[in-house]
Amino acid sequence: MKAHHALCFFYLLMVPLAFAFEFSDIISPTEGTWANMQPLVLDTSDGSELYYSLTGSDPLESGFAYDGPVLIDEAGSVSINITALDGEGRRKDFSVSYSVQPSSVVFSDPDESLFIQAISSNPIRKYVSGSFFSIPERFLWCIGKPIIPNKSGKRLSLSSQNNVDRYVSCSVTEGTSLWQFVIHIVPDSSLALKDEERTVPFELKDWETFVFTGEKLIYQIDDEFWTASKEALHLDRSVQHVVRWQSMDYEFGNPVETFVLPAKPELSYFTKTDGTSEFFINSENFTLGKARMPSSDCVTVGSGRFDSVSVDVFEDDSISGLLELGVYYDGVYQGDLSSAFYVDKKLPQPPVISSSEKQSYARSRVRLTITGEDDADIYYAVSSPVESDSGFSLDSEELFSSVRQGTFSLYRKGSEISLSSHSRKATYYKVSAYCLDRAGNKSPTTEYHVVVDEFNFYISPQGSTLNSGAVPDGSYSNPFTDFSEALAALKKSSYMTLHVMGDMVLPSGDTVIETSCVLTGNNVRITVPEDARILINSADFEAEGIVFERAAGNYSPKETTELFSVNGGSLTLRACEVVGTFQSNGILIDADDALVSLEDSGLTVQASSYAAVLSSSAVNATVLRCRLTSVGDVAVGLSLNAGTVLCDSSSCTLITRLGRCLELVNSVAHVTGSSFVAQREGSLKGTVAVWKDLDSLLYAEDNEESGF
Repeated sequence: MKAHHALCFFYLLMVPLAFAFEFSDIISPTEGTWANMQPLVLDTSDGSELYYSLTGSDPLESGFAYDGPVLIDEAGSVSINITALDGEGRRKDFSVSYSVQPSSVVFSDPDESLFIQAISSNPIRKYVSGSFFSIPERFLWCIGKPIIPNKSGKRLSLSSQNNVDRYVSCSVTEGTSLWQFVIHIVPDSSLALKDEERTVPFELKDWETFVFTGEKLIYQIDDEFWTASKEALHLDRSVQHVVRWQSMDYEFGNPVETFVLPAKPELSYFTKTDGTSEFFINSENFTLGKARMPSSDCVTVGSGRFDSVSVDVFEDDSISGLLELGVYYDGVYQGDLSSAFYVDKKLPQPPVISSSEKQSYARSRVRLTITGEDDADIYYAVSSPVESDSGFSLDSEELFSSVRQGTFSLYRKGSEISLSSHSRKATYYKVSAYCLDRAGNKSPTTEYHVVVDEFNFYISPQGSTLNSGAVPDGSYSNPFTDFSEALAALKKSSYMTLHVMGDMVLPSGDTVIETSCVLTGNNVRITVPEDARILINSADFEAEGIVFERAAGNYSPKETTELFSVNGGSLTLRACEVVGTFQSNGILIDADDALVSLEDSGLTVQASSYAAVLSSSAVNATVLRCRLTSVGDVAVGLSLNAGTVLCDSSSCTLITRLGRCLELVNSVAHVTGSSFVAQREGSLKGTVAVWKDLDSLLYAEDNEESGF
């Protein structure tokens, strides 16, 4: 048992009922430039008399009466004048101008070619409900207006139960040209009931008006007197009545025929899960058919009678108004019933995702807002973040395409979605959104992709081969070209990983690091001029896979005496090579109140007078699996004052007249599994592997010494 749809009266209130021909009743043609000739198709349901002309003249004076769709066999610029006369003779004029420019596109796919040939040769395509209408996948399409083809080709279909005969326009494009045609939807004639309309000796008009039409018959309504009157009677159809009739002439038994007039029913409305609207009467013996006395601007159905009447539309289409149906009981016409209805499969427009970042590679936190149609809810999903320690490159596209969208949730309109880097890593996000209207129609999904990389920057002396001429922003496709650009970005950041993609030369003077950062490369060389140094002030500086090289030139009064100067903060070198040559005195790492960590690296210093790998005060140092080499008249490996050092599995070689591999003043050292080698001239006393004062502690195990 089906119940009357509760939204019926709601739709009655929201659907305006027009009683005159309007511009929207011009189904075809539409203004624009089309690749095929256009038909003239007008909606005549409002009952207006319609006329048209193609010559610019007044349609009423030298035009044609519109009695059905017609092909306008003209190319180039075309203008049509249309005049509508309503039942009172009032006039409305309309004009449509468009252009036909045949397309030169050649289709190699036979299905695509046949499709274009079909809609070009006959732009009115008949479609029987329940069958398929196929648009090749290459084409984008849309139904009706606005004309925004944005859905990929597919097989369109209506419910086989659809009973409404109507015309809808469809626009398609392959990307350059635009075709428009009209689909003529017709019901499946096999759905109509096969039983014939019953013949009775009376007629019913407007439900309440009863007229007896029988010849030589008398009749009785309910328990009233028998009569042969043919005057119109008014019946109260809120209750049931019984009509009886028999012949005036004597017949054996005087047989009496009977027909029950039911109380006037309600036309019920039901929306199926597929969006189809079904109309029916919730009582037995009723059937529905075409209205006998349809009012203007009403939708009605084709021929035949049905247990129920269905209205369906294609995807991305809608229809609304009054559906008027003829009602039959036991095969006898009772009157017309109408109901407001709204079948909506018009897809909302895809939502728009607006970003604070114009590019797909963001250097700061990204803020998103989403907008859509006013009467639609927006649902959005953010993928799980995809992270990379080293940033993303163009090779990451395959990875990005495999990222799944997250779980959709309702978007609160006007709110902000924030996307940021995770754990100082480059982070990729995919954001998806769609609109869902009140009828349950879901728009195509909008996707937004972004890499939020607040910390990974790139530097290449060759610049960008991908974005030639663009201002370097430190991204992979548009890297910095010198350290001054990188340092300027570093000052604006809280942390940076700088990927060095080619050999570089530091500028003269101090390269000051005051924000924590990491330099990483693949054995790339960074040359430090003799009048330059890397100065680390209260920041954490790490380098991995870098060759730092300082070459002494001719004597210069501006020559520095250290390569790294660490004042607070920390210095970490992993898998690096550090080579420094100085004129007189030279220190690779001069550190004060800092942490120094050297791992899997080689450090070599050479100076004519004094050379040291590390000279420090109040420093905690770690040396793991490293090669230390110091060359000078006086040579030192590690020199600590009021500090600590852990040295494991490392080697220290001195080429000197006087030197020490490890020099401890008020310090603590743990030295294991390491080797100390001296290559010196003569046997000057004071050259020792490890020297410590009385306030220092040394824990040594499994070490080797030679040359001391």
